[in-house]
Amino acid sequence: GLGVSNAVPVTLSPYAPGVFQYYPAAGDTEAVITHADYSLVTAGKPAVPGEDLVVWMTGFADVAVVPDTGFESPLGATVTTLPTASLAGANVTVIYAGLTYGGIGLTQVQIKLPGALPAGNPLSLQVSESDSSSQIVLLWVKHP
Repeated sequence: GLGVSNAVPVTLSPYAPGVFQYYPAAGDTEAVITHADYSLVTAGKPAVPGEDLVVWMTGFADVAVVPDTGFESPLGATVTTLPTASLAGANVTVIYAGLTYGGIGLTQVQIKLPGALPAGNPLSLQVSESDSSSQIVLLWVKHP
């Protein structure tokens, strides 16, 4: 029959950043992060110190030019406040963040890797907006 469930508290946030991921092989999850030429950052084509990368995301709010619901993003739909990013726990410079022109709900976050990368490979990467953070994803890097 029909009934009423127990009340469950739900926390709402204007932001829910998430990094897009893909599955190149069974049991393998990779973040959608690209080099400047839009090729994927992978174990075979890792990022290098000082490189600018694009992290492909969703879940941001507050953009300068708001698209109509269900329509592609217009030019100039940059976020009003840049998110922050961390690589292996250290801050990384965020250069740009905004909706992708012509996309729906697709955000580009451009980061600049430091000249000296933390030890390890792959490194953990996380992007945050206000008090909401993306999932931690792995970034393949090449140490000099």
